[in-house]
Amino acid sequence: MDGSVITLKTADKRMGKTPRGGLYLSFTGKDAKRMRETATMLSMSPEKIMRNALSLEMQKRQLGLKLLRSWMAKRSERR
Repeated sequence: MDGSVITLKTADKRMGKTPRGGLYLSFTGKDAKRMRETATMLSMSPEKIMRNALSLEMQKRQLGLKLLRSWMAKRSERR
């Protein structure tokens, strides 16, 4: 599964709407239930939770790239 595309399916019609940011989120069964529970706990919309998760993922990737770049730079300096 490609990490850049996230599709989640739901029975909950409320979550069928496209959130700002254009990500279409849909959740199936247990996932939808878990997302709703988490959302109520944090009093956040599932869309917001997903956006946070995505931005964290992006930050991790950027950090990974930075580390890789610095490692490559160090390797080329050694030669």
